[in-house]
Amino acid sequence: KAAVLIHKLGAKNVVVKGGHLEGDAMDLLFDGKSFHEFAVKRIDTRHTHGTGCTFASAIATGLAQGDGVLEAVKRAKDYVTEAIRFGLPIGGGQGPTNHFAPVFREGERYRCVEDLKTAISRLKAERTGNIVPEIQSNFGYALAGAASAAEVAAVPGRIIRVGENVETLHDPTFGASSHVAKVILAVMRFDGGNRSAMNIRFSEEIVDLLKALKFDVASFDRADEPRDVKLREGSSLEWGTTNALSRHKGIPDAVFDRGGDGKEPIVRILGRNPAEVADKVLRVSKALHKSRS
Repeated sequence: KAAVLIHKLGAKNVVVKGGHLEGDAMDLLFDGKSFHEFAVKRIDTRHTHGTGCTFASAIATGLAQGDGVLEAVKRAKDYVTEAIRFGLPIGGGQGPTNHFAPVFREGERYRCVEDLKTAISRLKAERTGNIVPEIQSNFGYALAGAASAAEVAAVPGRIIRVGENVETLHDPTFGASSHVAKVILAVMRFDGGNRSAMNIRFSEEIVDLLKALKFDVASFDRADEPRDVKLREGSSLEWGTTNALSRHKGIPDAVFDRGGDGKEPIVRILGRNPAEVADKVLRVSKALHKSRS
């Protein structure tokens, strides 16, 4: 109603903010004929000072760059959402949005990929084929504050075993693995600083080695998985990781399960970054070689 009334005053296009309403953060564009909604999940933060000015300025910037009205508003919505998500907790009250967050985010994406590449190179330099499962491995690293698989870098085509060694077909990229992303995102809900994980082969011997190496180990049982979770494609890993961590004090070094119908048993090595995960994986691989020599 507000959009229609404002449009009647002479504006060709009207954007009405809905940031103070209940539910999702939804804004509305009315072009005189159609309504366009822009909704995102509400971000739980008090540091939102300046969101309206930021949103309006971002729309004006898009128009100045040659965007159509619809595209300018969409880009502005994405921009202000990132600025709110990384709002700055400064001052004595409600902090401001972070205008540089989208710029810094691009730099962080590059660093995430480079850190993953360095860690994977270490695995390639050693005989780590002994810890790769039948479904092969993947190695992921999430952006700080990641909210979706699109913000988790991983290896397209996975890390594959070639004899005693491992190889990859492509450099890490964002959105390459929903599986490892689900594990990492579930862990980050407990501790946002733990942003990396790699799945390795399960065996009772490997579990014993993890404990012998003084790793903190947690597990879950797929037999406990609720039926509605089993029926939702891709929900098992999120459920399993959450189940294990909810019963564990702190973030463990590894989470394993013994598999289920059509599901290979797997160990997941967790860490704050790829270097930390690679350190743990290499320790397991070397201990496994030593136990069999």
